[in-house]
Amino acid sequence: MRRSGEPTWSIYDPVRNSYFRIGWQEFEILSRWYLMDAQAIVDAVSMQTSLNPVLAHVEQLSLFLRRNNLIQVAGAEGVAYLTSQVKAGRTHWFKWLLKNYLFVRVPLIQPNQLLDRTKHFLDWFFTPAFLYVLIFSAFLGSYLVSRQWDAFMHTFMHFFTLEGFFYYGCALFFAKIIHEFGHAYVAKYYGVHVPTMGLALLVMWPVLYTDTSDAWKLSSKKKRMHIGAAGMAAELSLALLATLLWCIAPEGMLRSTFFLLATTTWVMTLAINLNPFMRFDGYYLLSDWWEVENLQQRGFALGRWKLREILFDVGERVPEYFRPTLHVRLIVYAWSTWLYRFFLFLGIAFLVYFFFFKILGILLMLVELGWFILLPIYNEMKEWWKHKEKMNSFATYRTVTVFIVLLAAFVMPWQTNVFAPALWLSQHQMTLYAPEAAVVTHIAVKEGDRVEKNQLLMKLSSSALTHKLEMLQQQIELSKWQHETQGVSLLLAEESRVLSQEFQGLMTEYHTLQERESSLHVRADFDGQLVYVNIDVKKSSYVQKNEALMLVVDPNSAIVHAYVFEEDLSQVTGLDHAIFYPENTSESPIPLHFESIDQADSAILDEKILASVYQGKIPVVQNKKGDLVPETAIYKVSFRCAQPQFIQHRLRGVVRIEGERRSYLSRVFDQVVAVLVRESGF
Repeated sequence: MRRSGEPTWSIYDPVRNSYFRIGWQEFEILSRWYLMDAQAIVDAVSMQTSLNPVLAHVEQLSLFLRRNNLIQVAGAEGVAYLTSQVKAGRTHWFKWLLKNYLFVRVPLIQPNQLLDRTKHFLDWFFTPAFLYVLIFSAFLGSYLVSRQWDAFMHTFMHFFTLEGFFYYGCALFFAKIIHEFGHAYVAKYYGVHVPTMGLALLVMWPVLYTDTSDAWKLSSKKKRMHIGAAGMAAELSLALLATLLWCIAPEGMLRSTFFLLATTTWVMTLAINLNPFMRFDGYYLLSDWWEVENLQQRGFALGRWKLREILFDVGERVPEYFRPTLHVRLIVYAWSTWLYRFFLFLGIAFLVYFFFFKILGILLMLVELGWFILLPIYNEMKEWWKHKEKMNSFATYRTVTVFIVLLAAFVMPWQTNVFAPALWLSQHQMTLYAPEAAVVTHIAVKEGDRVEKNQLLMKLSSSALTHKLEMLQQQIELSKWQHETQGVSLLLAEESRVLSQEFQGLMTEYHTLQERESSLHVRADFDGQLVYVNIDVKKSSYVQKNEALMLVVDPNSAIVHAYVFEEDLSQVTGLDHAIFYPENTSESPIPLHFESIDQADSAILDEKILASVYQGKIPVVQNKKGDLVPETAIYKVSFRCAQPQFIQHRLRGVVRIEGERRSYLSRVFDQVVAVLVRESGF
């Protein structure tokens, strides 16, 4: 029964193991099919029920039954019809392969007898007691994991070995077995026949499947949803138990396997199986929830109808009537599925290109693009052309006008600017470090102040250095006295040369210590601006030797390094009219003067802040040495400010450079040609 209260019936075809859902009116018509006359059937239904069918309803039902071979046909006409149907169903092996290579099912076992013999062992899983055990395991496992969270998060590191990958594969396979048997045993619990279980190749990737199509025999939507969700529920139950087992398992690969079952497998399962845009568990759950059998076919028909009405106002009859909220849901679902599949098949096209050897990869990529993307678009446009006589003039003109405007924006050469990732930095800058381990006694400036050459910025004091100076000064006075009294003492007179050398050595060391003491008065080496002061450095605070104290930059030495991509280089014409736009939008754009451009592309990106790995706009990969290598050729262009000014000592942004007029179409064409040239080597 539907949510509206209307009863429904199912027609089962045992030959094809297919189910067809019909409504009340179709049931009443079939109940009087023995009358063998369409008008008599219509009259009988109208007189004996509250329904009011017309001849068209009987004709539509008859056509539906004939197309799906649900009625007997006899005579020469029937034989001719069946013969034509067989011929139409024959497909050349190559065409079949093109349509089905993305998804091929290989039945492996017929598990129905095994399920019948073993299902009583699993009755406990369908009791409230098992649910209470799962809830208790979830709370206990979560508590124990929270007590050793760091160890839990680092468990995955054990998989980066050959043995680890083996355990990874075994755990993944075990989880998928549990998933499929979850479907099978819940189906058997509700009395549903499970004909096959096997292996499906999804884009050449093996996945397990369970045939539970007999669930359509169940009149309860709730039971069908239980069967559809059973696989995910089984994996989630396994994850909860694995979490608890991880907490008590000893260190090693067994514990790592429990970690995998507790985290990775069920997340992957939910991400894939809950997707309603492909025919996985999520699709059938959504179909049952909305009570719309053949969700995609019916949704697509409604979506195509709505699209034609919006574009051309054809005035066609709605393919099928639904309540208003469901009507909108189905249209949104259809359009969302088309958009999802467009990007999915586009991704698969590139995947098969790189996965197979080059010639086969190119062929399969063209098949993907042509068969699954371009052909459906072409077929839909053919349908538009068939309805050209019904198109509303105003709606058609509006659609054509919008299309022409978009096409013109794509084709016309209106884009003139090139935007290059850039970095503003000061060439002349100096970081001031603590020359000794010392105590800060005075800070004379603050961040943002202008400073002059030799200006005192900070005073430091070193008690160890002061003590050494005092001790050395006493030694110097003693040495000086010995030198002055060498004429009185005959012994001292004989050692005058030695005393003189010691005195000179002490004086040299004293002057060195004085210079070290004077370096504790931190000064600026040039006129500039103080852009950074260590927040940990305060009056009376202690600083370590070589600890960074301040950063002074010269505002007049600012330079901008921009990186132009190779495909934009030929468009660049106005290097003398470039403007720097800081990433910080509170700063104003700054005019630049061109200084130089590298003749060769940059093999290594020196300005790491511009790299994609640091949220920059230049895509890079890291080589074995740790260098950042641009994925596409880039050329460094250097600029200076038109007028000396200062923003920051280092700031990311973009440089706008004037260029010749080019269209998006020409840019796309150049990129396609570049890819073809790059990939043309066999």
